[in-house]
Amino acid sequence: MEQNSIHINEALFAKYLAKECNNAESNALNQWLEQKPENQLDFDIYAQLWNLSKNEAPQFDVDDAWKEVD
Repeated sequence: MEQNSIHINEALFAKYLAKECNNAESNALNQWLEQKPENQLDFDIYAQLWNLSKNEAPQFDVDDAWKEVD
């Protein structure tokens, strides 16, 4: 995948923070972050929200949910 075809957006931020990016995606994001301080600021804000949401996300157990259906 060419770096030019990789769109830098919130979906890529999430993929990066979830450690699901391939090398081309990681490289494209890192280049974008280095282009302007505003880019780094946008990413940092998103990363803070990402980390906060992990702490507040309810835990869901699929097996327990299926027990409720029976």
